[in-house]
Amino acid sequence: MEKYLNYRLLLKYLFIPGLIIAIAGIVAGVITKTWTPLYVGLVIAGSVIVGIWLIFIFAASQGFWQKRSTQAGTNALISTLSLIAILGLINFLAVRYSHRIDFSENQLFTLSPQSQEIVKSLDQPVKVWVFDSKPNPTDRKLLEDYRRYNPNFTFEFVDPDVKIGLTKQFGVKSLGDVYVEFEGKKQLAQTLMAFGQREPLSEIKLTNTLEKVQRDRTPTVYFLQGHGELSLEPAGEGSISDVAASLKDKGYNVAPLNLVERSAIPDDADTIVIAGTKGKLFAQEVQALKAYANAGGNLLLLLDPQTDSGLEPVLKDWGVELDDRVIIDATSALGPAI
Repeated sequence: MEKYLNYRLLLKYLFIPGLIIAIAGIVAGVITKTWTPLYVGLVIAGSVIVGIWLIFIFAASQGFWQKRSTQAGTNALISTLSLIAILGLINFLAVRYSHRIDFSENQLFTLSPQSQEIVKSLDQPVKVWVFDSKPNPTDRKLLEDYRRYNPNFTFEFVDPDVKIGLTKQFGVKSLGDVYVEFEGKKQLAQTLMAFGQREPLSEIKLTNTLEKVQRDRTPTVYFLQGHGELSLEPAGEGSISDVAASLKDKGYNVAPLNLVERSAIPDDADTIVIAGTKGKLFAQEVQALKAYANAGGNLLLLLDPQTDSGLEPVLKDWGVELDDRVIIDATSALGPAI
């Protein structure tokens, strides 16, 4: 008799675990948008348990629904369902509209403002393909940070040994190749395997590639040469080869320009940089640069103090006047600096 009562008591409260199991499966499926066998199994199992409980309730007694205990149980059931529904809604909203706060001093776990701006500006789908048999959780985390700012950004990890056709389609040459695909164009962003060691996915390289792959044309930056300006050759001191390499990584063409040898500025010049000239430019050079600037061209002047560059006619049109005064930074950690 005691076993029979325990059995009836078990069936009486069987709806509670049944509801929890079924709702857990539904919430997991809705949030992840992937109905795996596990989620479907949870929904079915929970529904079966609730069904068994309903059959037991209707078969228990004729006056079941008039009992005070039944009414109290019904109220408890409604309260339980409401609580579970509220918790499920909170979980759904938390996942769907998640927001993180980076409390680190240097914002180590947040995309840089440049990366945020570029990924937010995506108005067409862009997909990142990572050909790696063992995806790094850190790389996945970085890609999820990008996707959080724009749903047009998607990514996929591909095992080259499994999806051989796709690997050949991209022309993958090394394990760990990362490609950015935009409107049919495929651009290699980075190779994670270098010299036998694996390096993490670089935010800088990925952002530069996102910017590069969206351009209709490749902009060209010319560096003026011929008057002792900083050289583009990697020759140590007096070189700006690192700047040139950085521009190339961002998708720019970089080339020297000598207006003594050629009188006209190339038509494809998007920007002309004059960095550290030591001598005075010739009159025809100044006139060519002035005409280029007046036509909407971009000039970047990096001039040393106490140097006569001969560019006063160009600067005058901009309302700029150079003098030999210097600024002393007294707040420098290394002491006063000029």
